[in-house]
Amino acid sequence: MVVERLEAYKAWPRTGSFPDDHIIFYRNGCGESLYGMVKDEELPMIRGAFTNITGVPRNRAPKVTPLVVGKRHNARFFLYDAN
Repeated sequence: MVVERLEAYKAWPRTGSFPDDHIIFYRNGCGESLYGMVKDEELPMIRGAFTNITGVPRNRAPKVTPLVVGKRHNARFFLYDAN
């Protein structure tokens, strides 16, 4: 799936050359026990896919931040000051 998204991004006419210096990767469907697997296994695979698709060496590739998205939360967001 990552390769497919990178190829689509690369083909997008307005970008095409991967000018971004940071990629945020949203990961859904894993519990806290799998956070280490995302960091240790999936993140290197994403970086490798980027290098394979673009040909950009890893030392010049953008930073990749995985964000694990969960449904169980108690956070509520309210406007603090309307003015």
